[in-house]
Amino acid sequence: MCSGGIPIGPVIIEGFPRETKRAFYIFQKWWSIQEVPRRNNMPLEVKQALETIENTEIPGHNGVTCKSSCSIMCVEREFNKNQ
Repeated sequence: MCSGGIPIGPVIIEGFPRETKRAFYIFQKWWSIQEVPRRNNMPLEVKQALETIENTEIPGHNGVTCKSSCSIMCVEREFNKNQ
């Protein structure tokens, strides 16, 4: 579990646009099969999905994007650890 950042639970995800929900699905599917996730082995579709997620505003958080979410912060920590 990661500390810091805004938690993104099911209620918040429901408030996302359809495109962002699809991006979460694409990214999570890829992430779940990685033994050691690395940014440099992400297929283009997954890179684009991550960008979509990162640039999406979190509903109810005054323009803050998912880049500030605990989920994306954890992803970035893993990528940095696995460089």
